Parts: sequence; structure tokens; C-alpha cells
Amino acid sequence: MLRTKKFLLVMTTLMGTAVGMAQTDPAAQSTPPTTTNLRVPLLDKELIFSDKHFVTMLAQGNAYELAAAQIALAKSSRSEVQTYAQIMVSDHTQMGAMLQATVQQIDPAFPIPNAPSPKHQRMLEELSAATTNFDVVYKAQMLMSHAETLNLLQSFQMNGYGHPLLKALAQTAEPVVTMHLQMAQLLP
Repeated sequence: MLRTKKFLLVMTTLMGTAVGMAQTDPAAQSTPPTTTNLRVPLLDKELIFSDKHFVTMLAQGNAYELAAAQIALAKSSRSEVQTYAQIMVSDHTQMGAMLQATVQQIDPAFPIPNAPSPKHQRMLEELSAATTNFDVVYKAQMLMSHAETLNLLQSFQMNGYGHPLLKALAQTAEPVVTMHLQMAQLLP
């Protein structure tokens, strides 16, 4: 987490310098947008549509995985599932804080969802209702959810748009989500 905070601090400093240079350079102000200077508007403190979609999807998925882990801690009796769920609570709490801090730097007025999507809510209801097959249902949901999140992170990084701070967050989160997916594959 300390490494991530340092990274975000360095990125913020660099971006602030770049924005300041663009605002004080008369040539930069009078030059029409071209393919070489199109990135400057992305340094503004606003989220474009793809950013908002990414933030919403990531926040809702994070809220779901955190809630599912809390259900697993309450319902599962297997030590492997308990350990995995504890890791999910810790990592997804941290991810939520990182997402919140990143969005606050870009657009403090943007409302970050703090609840799962309707689809995720139905999955939580299914998980809560599971009895003897709880661990099987939890594993299946974790595999699906982490695969979807990994796809979201990779797609966002590859698209040509998006705020640099959010792209950096996606890049930071990708190995963690990959690890979560691999760990879920090993659950009983």
C-alpha cells in the first residue's frame, strides 16, 4: 500500500507539472488539438464517459466481492474458504480506498457507488441462501466475478481513452485480481 501511495503521489506531482506547463505555455494554448497533443485534456480534473463506466463497474464489483467475503466468513466452515474470504475483505477494503482516493483527485463530485449492482445483489441473495453447497456456490461466484473484473481492468488499460490515474489504478489492481482468481481456482 505504501508503494501505491508513493506511486499516486509521484503521478499527481508529474501530472500537476504537466497541466501547469500546458496552461502557462502560450504555444500550447493556441495550438489546436492534434494527435500529438490530444492527451492534455485527459489531465483535466474531470471524468469522461469511459472513466465513469469503469469506476462504476469497478466499485460495484468491489462492493459485491467484499459483501460475498463477509457472507463466507459467517457461513463457511472450511479453513481454506475462511482464509480466502479474509484476504478478500482486506484486499477489497484497500481497493475501495484506493479507488475513492483516485477519483477524489480527478473529480471529487463524482458519486462512487458503494453497493453492488442489481446483478451482484441477486448473486449475494443466492450465496446467502446456499446451505450445504455454500462453498461450491462461493467458489463459482468468485471465479466468475474475478474473471469479469480482470477483463474490465485489462479492457480499460487497452482502450485509447481514460484518465491516466485510473489507468495506473487498473494496472496496479490487475496482478492482485489475477492472484485472487488463481486462489479461487484452488478453493475446494
